Amino acid sequence: MQVRENLTRAVLNAIDAAPCTLRALAREAGVSPSLLVQVQQRAFDATPELAAKVATALERWGARCTVAARQVRAAARRVPTPRTGRQR
Repeated sequence: MQVRENLTRAVLNAIDAAPCTLRALAREAGVSPSLLVQVQQRAFDATPELAAKVATALERWGARCTVAARQVRAAARRVPTPRTGRQR
């Protein structure tokens, strides 16, 4: 699904732009570092929930990460919900 791929790409870009290690980003986002590694390895697509957690963590680091957080949130909104198939 193209929308999910765009979301995953946005999360990957955010991980690359983060001013910290992957482990620190995972800790700040409240997710497992192995989950972010799985996304990096394309073994797992990012979900809107994961994107929101990453975006929130990036926003905590201030203006440098605001652009990346906005891109992740915008990509997450374009993913259809499983129940209705509509965008969030």
